[in-house]
Amino acid sequence: MRHLLAAMSMLMTVALIACGPKPKTPSPAVEPPTAMTGVAPSHLTVTASTSGAELRWQTNQPANRVLSGYNIYLAREDGAFEKITSSPYPGDLDPGYEFETYRATGLDNGVRYRFRISIVYPNAAESFCEDTVETIPRPQGWIRLNSSFSKEDAGFSFARLQAVSTDDLSNDIYLTVIDAKAHLASPQRIDVVLRRTQFYPVSAQSADNFDESPPPIGDGKDVIPIRTGSRLYLKTQDGCYALVQIDRIDVKGKSVELSFVYQTRPNTFTF
Repeated sequence: MRHLLAAMSMLMTVALIACGPKPKTPSPAVEPPTAMTGVAPSHLTVTASTSGAELRWQTNQPANRVLSGYNIYLAREDGAFEKITSSPYPGDLDPGYEFETYRATGLDNGVRYRFRISIVYPNAAESFCEDTVETIPRPQGWIRLNSSFSKEDAGFSFARLQAVSTDDLSNDIYLTVIDAKAHLASPQRIDVVLRRTQFYPVSAQSADNFDESPPPIGDGKDVIPIRTGSRLYLKTQDGCYALVQIDRIDVKGKSVELSFVYQTRPNTFTF
């Protein structure tokens, strides 16, 4: 009888264990993000714009990086670098992490600026990019010229960056139609008291690399034929260069639309 009761008790215990909750399988370990140090950004580049510049760099960080952001440093001409980010810049809104961009604004056109960047870690340590880049902000925009001396938008002053009349003392350029073909001309052709502009055609070889091309040599033309899509350089009486692209020509309506990049720093051929 005693053995029978012991056997029944054992069976009931086994049944209770079998019906009880099963033990949970432990989840695989998840590695926490690593707070890396000593990995610096690289391949820093800069593109100039009107009163500004855009930086772009390779982060060299893994997807699970832990960092505070980036510090941006700026030097004006040959001055010392100063940090322009009051707190670490977290990066742009682009979800990709391989590259980051930063737009610097409020810069002076015609002034040479140098940039460098660093990555900032949670312990406030910085790793600097080896690259230092420089650029000169410059105005860019769009012009419409009308071949009529009576209209206020018949000319354009690059120094003032606004439309002017053809005979305005600040005018740098005007449209003229010769033998049914559109030309851009120097105002000094109208009157010797007006400003002189020199025009230089852009060769096919330098059309896509104008930023690295040497400046034109010799005296340019005071009048130059144009066609849609063509590019040309001009040099104002102040010694400042502009790159101009012809976007649209209306010979019958005697008008032309063109886009430009203008370097306000005299005798500087950098766009």
